[in-house]
Amino acid sequence: MNHEVIHASDAKGALAHNSLRQRALERLEREGADHEATGCVDRAQEYLTLCDGHSDPMRGMHTFFQFPQNPENALDVPWECYVDGQTLFQGALNATVTVAHKSLQPVGKWRTICQDFCRDYAFYERAIQLQQERQLSRRIVLARNEAILLVVDELSRPRIMRENHQRDLKLTMTLEYPRELRAEQSSEFQEALLLAGPEPTDALARVFPLMAQERRADNQRDALTIMPRRRIIQINRERRGVTALSVLMIDFNARRLKRPYTWRPLAVGQDMRLVNEEEAVARIAQLGVEQYVLYASTSTRVATRSVLGLHTVSDFLFGKFTASRALTPIVDVSID
Repeated sequence: MNHEVIHASDAKGALAHNSLRQRALERLEREGADHEATGCVDRAQEYLTLCDGHSDPMRGMHTFFQFPQNPENALDVPWECYVDGQTLFQGALNATVTVAHKSLQPVGKWRTICQDFCRDYAFYERAIQLQQERQLSRRIVLARNEAILLVVDELSRPRIMRENHQRDLKLTMTLEYPRELRAEQSSEFQEALLLAGPEPTDALARVFPLMAQERRADNQRDALTIMPRRRIIQINRERRGVTALSVLMIDFNARRLKRPYTWRPLAVGQDMRLVNEEEAVARIAQLGVEQYVLYASTSTRVATRSVLGLHTVSDFLFGKFTASRALTPIVDVSID
């Protein structure tokens, strides 16, 4: 599916003809939906819009997703993301799934698992069936007050088929950015900084692959790669097992972009033992002076687990950690 490119100058005027943003807003307007809320979907669950509360499209963050209705291209999800009227991402948020070196294709359509739109956050989860009786779920999370967007892809298999079926798994997430921006990556850390100009003060957002190690190294299987000629940022996640998780985090807070950052794995406990990625994962990211924690259960069994002193039965949790208040959830999704 082709989309007309929106340049920075165009974004400050009328909406580009037939842009994803235009189509999504027109659909929501026809249906009488409140597209100025933190999150909103149309009745057909085709268009998802997220914003940080600014009704003015020239202020704040606005992002739009379109979930393809045709299984053949279902993993190429068109999206557009704007910050203060500047186009940040445009094209497809592509997912590629490989099991035992074989690329898996969808065999069904996206279906909605959970959605929760409120004043402080938006949470939207969809899943699609793949070949070899596997499933890809995608969680899209906007923490409005924190200026953070998360995209969490999880490859899984039904419970009855999980035992003794470990395979080499690979999840690849690809993002396209417009030609008026440039992406920079340090020689030390696995992150990408998007800039609108040549100066550090021109930074718009930073992209983190939370499941990869923070520091770059040779021959890394989990890695973030910038392909400037193709205007692509690619995140690879590889492991041997039954389930795999890939986490994209985007920080839109211009103030934080000038400050130090770091991220690392967190231990998750259950029944006096540490669990591995087949049951749950957790990560902590420090952005300036602020610390954020992501926790996701990858098991089909509900269990009480602990992370940073918090005991939870949640399926997904994103929160803020402080020394005085410990871990305070921002988004907390329970298993039904």
